Amino acid sequence: YNGESRKSVLARSNEFAKREGRPQLKHLLLPRTTGFNASLDSLRESSPVVSDVTMAYRGYAGSLPTKLYISLLSLWNLLRRQYPSEIHLRTTSYSMEEVLQDASWLDKKWAEKDRLLHHFSRHHAFPADSRGFCRHRVFGTRFHSVETSIVALTRLLLLPCAVPVLIFLSIPILWTVMWTWIVY
Repeated sequence: YNGESRKSVLARSNEFAKREGRPQLKHLLLPRTTGFNASLDSLRESSPVVSDVTMAYRGYAGSLPTKLYISLLSLWNLLRRQYPSEIHLRTTSYSMEEVLQDASWLDKKWAEKDRLLHHFSRHHAFPADSRGFCRHRVFGTRFHSVETSIVALTRLLLLPCAVPVLIFLSIPILWTVMWTWIVY
């Protein structure tokens, strides 16, 4: 925000939205339509699918942290697992024809995202979709982090050292099996 408070930037965005007749949002700034329209124009011939992704994290209370620094301290906090324990994603796909039929499609989707984030800030979950259900898929990502990646890399590098140890430990087992077979 270039040093400005989030509230003043949001107020300025909503003033612009009011002048232009676009939706006024509580949790998001208005989308920049020029880049989106340029992307649609260049991709129109290939007719791709347009994906709408809304993301929220556990602990989201309707606003972003005051400042976000990328520094050694933030990396240290990441290694110490100081990050949201759950991240919720809601994805929807639209055909290019669906998007191109409505000139205000992006504004409508942004207003929908704002409602989704408002619901999430109150209930800590996205609402059910228009068909009456909200499919939840929980992925086992609790232990996937930079720390466990380093541990996995260390284990992989130690694997060649483990082979001689395994062979050494298997010798008594082989002798026991051999003598049992001979006695039998």
